[in-house]
Amino acid sequence: MRYIVYILLFCIGLSAFPLKSLQSKIEILKNRKKYEFKDINVTYDPFFKAAKIISLKKKISNGTIKPIKVRFVLLTVLNHKAFINNQWYKKGEKIYGFKIVKIYSDKVILQKRKKKVILKIRQKRKILNIVEKRK
Repeated sequence: MRYIVYILLFCIGLSAFPLKSLQSKIEILKNRKKYEFKDINVTYDPFFKAAKIISLKKKISNGTIKPIKVRFVLLTVLNHKAFINNQWYKKGEKIYGFKIVKIYSDKVILQKRKKKVILKIRQKRKILNIVEKRK
């Protein structure tokens, strides 16, 4: 049923076009060369981002731009997962090029090549403080 409706709508759409103008457009398309790209105007450069990244890497390697130092903040460790910089990570995952080597209950060890970083929980936060009243 649906296909019949589509076919009817297609036929109505074709009848709305003047047949001569449709034939002339088809002839223009037939006479066109297969790979004629003169008429296509590209308003953007698809390689623009890649060129920017390559130039930035050259500047970093030359020493004109210093790489950004990342600061890691370990908030908590729960179920062998660490909450670093507002995201959960587990052992073996990478964060800014550093691989998480070991997760302890109060610290996390990160490694990048030969450089090791030990993240410790800054202070133990007391979420719930229970005080027992004595009589």
